[in-house]
Amino acid sequence: PYAFTTPTGNALNLNEDDKYTDVIDLPFPICFYGASPYTKILVGSNGLLTFDVANANCFNAYKIDLPIPSAGTGAPCAIGAGEKQLSYYPRASIMGAYVDLDPGQKIVGQKIEWRLEGTAPFRRFVASWNNIAVYGNPTCSQNNPTTFQIVVNEGTSVIEVFIATRVCAPGSGSTTNAILGIQNWDRTKAVTVPGRNATDWSAQKEGYRFVPSGAVSRFLRAELLDYNGNLLETAAASETTPGFMDIQFPNRSFNSASEKFIVRTTYSGECNSATPVVVMDTITVNTGTMPLNVTATNSGCAVGSGSIKANITLVSGVTGPYTYTLNPGAISITTNDAEATFNNLVPGRYTLSVTSTNGCTSIKPDIEILSTGTFDVPFTVNPPSCTGAQNASVTLTPPAGGGPYTYRVNGSPRPSNVITGLSGDATYQIDITAGPGCSATIIATVPKGNGTLSGYARTTNTTCAGLNNGTVTLFPTTGSGPYEYSMDNINWQSSNLFENLAPGSYSAWIKEGPCVSNAFPVMVDEGGGLILSGTTTPASCQGVNNGTVTIVMQNGTAPFTVALNAGTVLTTASSSVTFNNVATGSYNVTVTDANGCKTSAPGYSVNVGAGSGFTATSSITNVSCFNGANGSIAVTPAGGNTPYTFSLNAGPPQAAANAYTFNNLAANTYAVLIRDAVGCTFNLSNLQLTQPEVLAIPAPSVQRPLCAGENSGVIVVNPTGGTAPYTYSVNGSAFQTSNTFKVAAGNYTVRVLDSKNCGATLNNIVVNDPPVLAATIAATANATCDGGADGSIEVTATGGSSGYQYSADGTTFQASNILRVRQGTYTVYVKDMNDCRISIPDVVVGLTNTLTFTPQTDPAPVCEGTSLTLQVNSNATTYTWSANQPSLISSPSSPTTTVQPQGNTLFTVNMQLGACSARDEVAVQVLPAPVANAGPGGEICFGQNFQLQAGGGIRYEWTPQRYLSDPTSANPQVIEPERTTTYSLTVTDANQCRSLIPGQVTVRVIPPIKVNIAPADTVVYAGAQFQYRVSSAGTNYTWTPSTGLSNPNIANPVMTAPGYDGATVQFKREVSTDAGCKGEGSAIVRVYKGPDIYVANAFSPNNDGKNDVFLPFPVGIREIGYFRVFNRWGQLMFSTKTLRQGWDGRFAGVEQPTGVYTWMIEAITEDGRKIAKKGTVTLIR
Repeated sequence: PYAFTTPTGNALNLNEDDKYTDVIDLPFPICFYGASPYTKILVGSNGLLTFDVANANCFNAYKIDLPIPSAGTGAPCAIGAGEKQLSYYPRASIMGAYVDLDPGQKIVGQKIEWRLEGTAPFRRFVASWNNIAVYGNPTCSQNNPTTFQIVVNEGTSVIEVFIATRVCAPGSGSTTNAILGIQNWDRTKAVTVPGRNATDWSAQKEGYRFVPSGAVSRFLRAELLDYNGNLLETAAASETTPGFMDIQFPNRSFNSASEKFIVRTTYSGECNSATPVVVMDTITVNTGTMPLNVTATNSGCAVGSGSIKANITLVSGVTGPYTYTLNPGAISITTNDAEATFNNLVPGRYTLSVTSTNGCTSIKPDIEILSTGTFDVPFTVNPPSCTGAQNASVTLTPPAGGGPYTYRVNGSPRPSNVITGLSGDATYQIDITAGPGCSATIIATVPKGNGTLSGYARTTNTTCAGLNNGTVTLFPTTGSGPYEYSMDNINWQSSNLFENLAPGSYSAWIKEGPCVSNAFPVMVDEGGGLILSGTTTPASCQGVNNGTVTIVMQNGTAPFTVALNAGTVLTTASSSVTFNNVATGSYNVTVTDANGCKTSAPGYSVNVGAGSGFTATSSITNVSCFNGANGSIAVTPAGGNTPYTFSLNAGPPQAAANAYTFNNLAANTYAVLIRDAVGCTFNLSNLQLTQPEVLAIPAPSVQRPLCAGENSGVIVVNPTGGTAPYTYSVNGSAFQTSNTFKVAAGNYTVRVLDSKNCGATLNNIVVNDPPVLAATIAATANATCDGGADGSIEVTATGGSSGYQYSADGTTFQASNILRVRQGTYTVYVKDMNDCRISIPDVVVGLTNTLTFTPQTDPAPVCEGTSLTLQVNSNATTYTWSANQPSLISSPSSPTTTVQPQGNTLFTVNMQLGACSARDEVAVQVLPAPVANAGPGGEICFGQNFQLQAGGGIRYEWTPQRYLSDPTSANPQVIEPERTTTYSLTVTDANQCRSLIPGQVTVRVIPPIKVNIAPADTVVYAGAQFQYRVSSAGTNYTWTPSTGLSNPNIANPVMTAPGYDGATVQFKREVSTDAGCKGEGSAIVRVYKGPDIYVANAFSPNNDGKNDVFLPFPVGIREIGYFRVFNRWGQLMFSTKTLRQGWDGRFAGVEQPTGVYTWMIEAITEDGRKIAKKGTVTLIR
């Protein structure tokens, strides 16, 4: 920012709250939002500039409730208290910190100024608000006054806003919102800082730049330069938010913790688009540091075994995860840890970089991993099995992935990494070579063998007692071979299998070269012999030999010889054998295998039982009809052997594979004997076959038809016997399940069948008809207009069933034979109690007309726009009015209505009395209304008269009547109107018709010239001199009275106060223009004894606007040295050095109690003398 205040800055007379300055002539034109260059500007006390000079010396609205672009809710130059409470945002305005400021609340260093800086064509207009209070918040304002400035640059019209401090918000009675931005003349476009558009915000040490344009952005490009002016990069630009251009330099990396750059931004010229505007800004980029430490471990030469461990020191602002990248190889590790390790690296030079998630990067180049020239070879030593044995070995494990490797043991080559045939108690040098210049040497010490051979044996027992077919197999568990085996430690063999051994205990030995194992015992057991198991199936029943015996052999050797009860013998190569056709009983089984093993006595026994035979079930179908022979018995055996024979009541047997049915049986008791194929039998006895009772039809129930000739008679039959359910038929019709028949009168035969198709018949059932229904019209009577259904039809009915009902529409019936109806032709209906019906058509009922009315006469002509009443006299009950031209009809359904025709109109009324109707017409003539001509309007100065000139009638009425010489005259004078007024005129012509549309004329009044006099109300001592400062748009001046003035006809005369105390002089200053417009201002001079300071003895800070602040009243005082207030205990309540600043009765924001307080003051008079005073004051709550 530039200096917020300077000794030479033009101080603005904005010591009043909420006010704009007089017009300031700009030292250079300013282009703003594409409009023609502005040459004049205003400064507002509430922190803004505007090019709309119509607001000069006007009220600067303090309320901020709507965001821009907007005009607010009020009007410019508000005067009334209500108008001042509304928001108003001026046209073409620059809002630095537009907020409710209060320059009337004095603060040390307070100043609102403007100044011109620089040299053309690069000058700048600087407006500053320095140490300004906000309204209603004195405590915060004293500690943190608001300071900011607005700068407008010549040539570029670039606007800059710098805010030093804006932390205090207005207090009670105001709004806390503020705006930082610009808006155009039409208030249709605006640009604001995000979050600062009619919101509550604060700021410190901030700066913003605005480049106002018209329809198209003026931004061309932004470039990044180094401090030598070299172009580094052109920005990527995008307008993410309307009015805000975001520029980025994404490809820039930083080589030090702090670097300075120049940002060169180019715009098209505002006033002249062909002349570009270049703005240079210096920026400093401070980069964060992320220390990186690296530890390298060298690699063996056979394979990559080196490693690099990276470790970063975390600092503020650096966040994970971190990406570690090693090159060459582009190996990456991403982790949240502050360290990472790269393993299995070959010798070479590496570069390691680390990047945090927020873009901080550290690089460590030239990390070297050297080759050790050798490599590690792990190995294991297997000692000899025993002393003197040469079966020791060494197994080598060189690095995987290397080689091919060659091996030498004490200088002699070996084929593989497993070195065998080594003696114990010796040391060997083993050399492993992976390639030229890459080898490893190990020294392997093989201990002497100090163990013994060990092993184990597996045996196979003999098959059974008396056989020598056992085996022993030996297995060594130590040593490396070759081995020899012995069962007596004398005779040795290379095979580990010993066969044909008898049951018994043995000792076994294993030998490897000179090493012989200890003897270990071996046992060959005698085999368990044959094991038998068997299963049997019983004979089908007692006396039948069809059982089976199955024997299963285990542990023996096939073939087997099996004997049953020492009788039947079977030989089989299988492990099982089955004996068939075995009778019931117990049997002993003897088995001998191929080796002669035999089951021992008494052997194995099995038992074959007798089966339970078979069973049978029967199903009986009884006889269908009484005395019938269609019954049956179905027999089904189960569990026997097919085929079967069946015998009924000891009759001849009948053969069948499974089941058998005896048919055509009469009702009786039966028995059935069944025999199966093997001779087993089963008997079914007491099988009962039954028959139903005889089917019969008793006398039916008969009802005659409801109406003669109808099919509504009923026959109901209820059969007995047979087998339910039944079906029924009448006169040979199809059978039905219902026992009820709907029939007409006649003679009928009914047939019944039961569920077994047994039948019965009943003949000669007689059904008779009732008498026929008949009716005649006995008499009719006419209906009247409004009597409703007062006509009548009288009916006489005969026949049918009594309980007659009558109807004139076939829907609504009544018991009375007299029907009440309206005029018309009817069909009359009669029904009896059974709903039998008869109708009589074309019954006529006449009408007697009783509607009357008196025809209307046409009225006298009426004026256009007037109304008249039309009325018809009739006994009708409903009315409908209509017109042949567009007209207003107030009551179209009433006999009396008010109409307002627009022209000559024929009105028609239709009348209705019940069923009777009539029509009448009336013609209305309409006279056209006159047209009011209010004449031309005009513009006058405040205090002048204006002549109105009207026509179009013979009588005139003007509204409003304010300022008019005669409101009923055609040409009245408007006498000294105070404001612009639009008058409306109504005229009356010779026909006494009034104009329908008022004529209008506007008399525009130029407001009185505003006259600001400073000082407006001042107190001086006798004989003091001072100069009045007056601002206005006038050119001619007159001061009255002229007493004490150096010249009463100039703008700024010098005043000499009266020479005695207590004098009061009130001046009136009149100004005028050459066009005759005038304005007035006034000033009061009061003469007090002095120089002196006057202090009140009491005050009441209750916020009623009266005597709320305790402050000294200076007369002839230049400045205050101090003004202090103490409470009764001497505690300082208030202190200031600002003239006309007082105490509000609070300390540290807390209201102080009622009481007596002490004050002290010291001041310097206008003539340089120091005076001091003290006293007491009473605070009243």
